[in-house]
Amino acid sequence: MLAVSLLPERYRKKSSLEGTGSLVQAAIFTGLCQVIVFTVVFIVAFMSEAPSYFEPASNAVLNSQKGPSMNVMDVRLTTGVLGLAGFLLQPLHLFFAYMAIEGGVRTLYAFSFGEILPTLPLGLVSSIHNIFEARKRRSLRRDEIQPARNDTYDLHVLSSRPKRNWNRYIGIRFHNELYILAGEQSEEGPRPFGYLLRKSPANNIMVVTCNYDPDRE
Repeated sequence: MLAVSLLPERYRKKSSLEGTGSLVQAAIFTGLCQVIVFTVVFIVAFMSEAPSYFEPASNAVLNSQKGPSMNVMDVRLTTGVLGLAGFLLQPLHLFFAYMAIEGGVRTLYAFSFGEILPTLPLGLVSSIHNIFEARKRRSLRRDEIQPARNDTYDLHVLSSRPKRNWNRYIGIRFHNELYILAGEQSEEGPRPFGYLLRKSPANNIMVVTCNYDPDRE
């Protein structure tokens, strides 16, 4: 349950816990744990690594052009700002700080509104998943053109959607060739609609024609 409370909505929906009060309580608990754990980690990292940031900052201030003329308070203040900035701008330290703040936001949001916010790393995974799924859907929307499977027609069109405007009484223009609908059949897979196209005879006059472009269907 605790792990589910960290997940984005698209993954939580696969769990029977989605929408329950116990999952909201789990989100509050994991948010508080997130605040405590990453705050402690941040403080420990600061205490152990601070000298390596403040000493170079102090030397830089004292060796600057205005260093000799600065009073002690100005030196300490400038050194503190530079050292703290150097510590905070490290990617790992920024991550610790962000995760602590995120835990507080997740806890407050779940407590105040009864809603669950996912943690950012898993949210990014979900966003990447959404991008790949969108690309897959776009690729499936494009018709697939195959050679004829027998000599009774010339082109086999596989589509993910029915072509309600195609019938035996209209001409279908594709790559500067005019075709007529010779038949339809059901297919297996993501493109279940199959259309059999036959080249229109030269002496066959079609009153109604439509242009067919698989990329625009």
